[in-house]
Amino acid sequence: MRKGLIAIIVIIVVVVGYVAGVVTTKKATYQAVEAMVEELERKPQFDVQVDWQEQGSRTDIVVVKVAMADMPDMPELGLPLYYEETIELSYGFLNTKWAGIGDVISGDETMSEFLYAGHKVTSSGVVSRGGLRVTYDFPTLSMIEDDIAIAAEPMQMHFVMAGEERRFNFSAPVVEFFGEGNEGITLNAIMMNSDTRMLEGEVFSSAMQMSLGKMEVNAKALGAPIVVEGLNSTLNTLRADEELRMNGLFVLESLDAGPTVKGNARVDWAVEGLNYQEFMDLNDALQNQQLNEEETLNRIFAAIIANDNMLFRLNELLVVGEGWGNLRSHGTVAMDFSGVENQQAADLIENAEIFQHFDIDFVIEEMPGMLQMMMMAFTTDELPWNLKYSNGEIYLNDELLDLNELQ
Repeated sequence: MRKGLIAIIVIIVVVVGYVAGVVTTKKATYQAVEAMVEELERKPQFDVQVDWQEQGSRTDIVVVKVAMADMPDMPELGLPLYYEETIELSYGFLNTKWAGIGDVISGDETMSEFLYAGHKVTSSGVVSRGGLRVTYDFPTLSMIEDDIAIAAEPMQMHFVMAGEERRFNFSAPVVEFFGEGNEGITLNAIMMNSDTRMLEGEVFSSAMQMSLGKMEVNAKALGAPIVVEGLNSTLNTLRADEELRMNGLFVLESLDAGPTVKGNARVDWAVEGLNYQEFMDLNDALQNQQLNEEETLNRIFAAIIANDNMLFRLNELLVVGEGWGNLRSHGTVAMDFSGVENQQAADLIENAEIFQHFDIDFVIEEMPGMLQMMMMAFTTDELPWNLKYSNGEIYLNDELLDLNELQ
């Protein structure tokens, strides 16, 4: 009798514990979906709607619709359009299973019918107390219209939200664009990654990378194909109090555009002393406001002038051109606007006085022969050369450079 009672108690404890676990997981799932919506709506260009259509003890059906905010109705371009996904959430003791089907919709047309032969985008993932992990799978893409063909092998996108961390990964094995006469572009091994860490709702640090295994461009007007291999670009940002620090690397392993244009390149750079808030305001304006060319330049210059002491470091610049020679350099550009008042900023932007606040110091280690010959009007010194700009004057190897000699 006592053993039977103990067994019943154990079963009750297990059932209650399991139910409590499911309830806790369900609550964590609601919070994760809300956090995902907040993350999307943090970008003003997105308008997000969430509709919990069916709610049960073990499963939920939720429909998420993402549209571009403030987009005009332009039927001739298929606008407005939006992405709609129906997600089934299955709650368990430790986590929630995510299974979704989505499509881009414009009027009566869908992207799945237009590009994917009726197949829709699918998503799968897990939501737990630790966060949300979802993978989106795109079907094989094939479209032919007006003598233009677009094709792509299945692409995949991963999205992770875990506490203050946001991760994004996108990969596309092959994407092709072709027109008449087999002219077109083929892209292989496209990859984009980002890892962002938040602090009190604002970006604290981020690391982004874009890579392209190979690009081949074929066109009759070009003669020979243009082949680019090993393209890789990184951008890292870090907030230090009210300062933003950035660094990046650009690598081009090989460029082949015919017998006279071959080579590779590498650029390693860093920036310190950026005003965090001014840079965030500039980034928001460039992404979310319709600025003309003059307004864009004014916003960029205003953001630069808002920095008291900014330093740009070119750790390495290397351009290799087969038959032309190499260009290799490194140096710094320092900008000091600490004594500039807000009302003076506009005047600086419109005239050459802005350069009085620049100090430039570069070392040129290698230079193509043709450029060296052009510089013989200023110096006959052998490389490396030291080029400086300070107080409105240009110096080459510590000697004042008179540009009038070129006239």
